[in-house]
Amino acid sequence: MKRAAVFGAGVAGLTAAHEFAKLGYEVAVYEADGEAGGFFRSARRGCDGGTPSEYSWHGMGPWYHNVFDLLKEIPYDDRGSVYDKGLSRPIDFCVAPDDGPAHFYRGLLTLPQMFGLGKCEGVRWAWLLLKTWAANRRTSECYSALNAAAAWQRLLSEAGCRRWRSTFGPWIGSDWTNVSLHTAGQFCRKQLLTKPAHWHPDDDEGPAWRHGARDGWLLLRGPSSECWFDRWVAHLKRRGVRFRWNRRSPGSTTTERPSPAPRLATGSA
Repeated sequence: MKRAAVFGAGVAGLTAAHEFAKLGYEVAVYEADGEAGGFFRSARRGCDGGTPSEYSWHGMGPWYHNVFDLLKEIPYDDRGSVYDKGLSRPIDFCVAPDDGPAHFYRGLLTLPQMFGLGKCEGVRWAWLLLKTWAANRRTSECYSALNAAAAWQRLLSEAGCRRWRSTFGPWIGSDWTNVSLHTAGQFCRKQLLTKPAHWHPDDDEGPAWRHGARDGWLLLRGPSSECWFDRWVAHLKRRGVRFRWNRRSPGSTTTERPSPAPRLATGSA
């Protein structure tokens, strides 16, 4: 019997355990906290009256091909997988400034309007995006060392740049003070050009549907831990995976401390 030890029960660690178990390994997962999920987990705390909260904001774009393939292998119940029954339909994104109306994404031509950019600003904004897509090798070698917000700051008004960079956290998932031009550009490219599309079965919300390029992101239909991780851990245990909670990796000198309380993450522009 081959053996594998996995340190961490977040998405990456559970994925590793999942794949090792499929290959016939005897797997043990060691997690520093008392539960699975990492930054993707949820909780119901007594101080919140049991209202579910998420540790951080998260969603699944149409290019999350490996995630969707994985969700198809995790039972939700005896009638379907987490992919079939745990995912929401696409959500709509909008930018809602404090001093004006909200603008929803309704196609490529609406993007400048979402960020309150004038026509000339919109052209300069799009030009830099296209430049990151067309540069090929340069974008990974050069643009990866350039700060995205600083690069656009030279082309946009102060208000336009502020609105655009404010979406880096809730949309791109990166702090605008750190995210590179390469990351921001490739994120948008994948959203607009990804293939293949993913098909979903009909459910109580409507007929079967397609999730592909330029479509909205997906959320889970319930709290992350309840909808995904609890079911995943149960599935892995049935496959013989052993979990060791509140354990740190060998040689770690970090002082044991409780994990931070989950919080409901929000994004604003």
